[in-house]
Amino acid sequence: KMFWGKDDYKAKKEASEEELTECENCGELIKERTCICTYCEHNNCKIKEIKILDALAVSLNIIKPNATKIIDYAQKNNKDKFYAFKVLTLQIFKMFRNVSKEQFELNLKGGVERVINENLKPNYMKIINSDLESRSNRTYAKQKNILLTKLYKYYDI
Repeated sequence: KMFWGKDDYKAKKEASEEELTECENCGELIKERTCICTYCEHNNCKIKEIKILDALAVSLNIIKPNATKIIDYAQKNNKDKFYAFKVLTLQIFKMFRNVSKEQFELNLKGGVERVINENLKPNYMKIINSDLESRSNRTYAKQKNILLTKLYKYYDI
């Protein structure tokens, strides 16, 4: 159970500062498990409709990472490029949440590589070229390796 009670929208466990999601109303980035958006005061914890696919309830709102929003959020919270990269990595990682281990392994060189390239590279370039502070720049290869290591660990490969 993620929340305490029927009408109590306080999360049992706070999300880490890298765990961000978009507000359903205004699209601003907010911490996961935060019910009331600090920008538009929309309640993101109301019961939502779900779609049943093959007797399995699946979340339909997979949000593609958006470097512009990540950079804006990082600037508002006085964070650096490494923080932005953590958020980006976590958002791409979450895109694989409903993928089975067998499906992941089967598509490792095809679909998985494509999803990573389509989402990591353009967003990486925007973050690297942003005005966010940084002690040193992280290479694309290093960032991709961090993401793949996280996925391999998740799938126990």
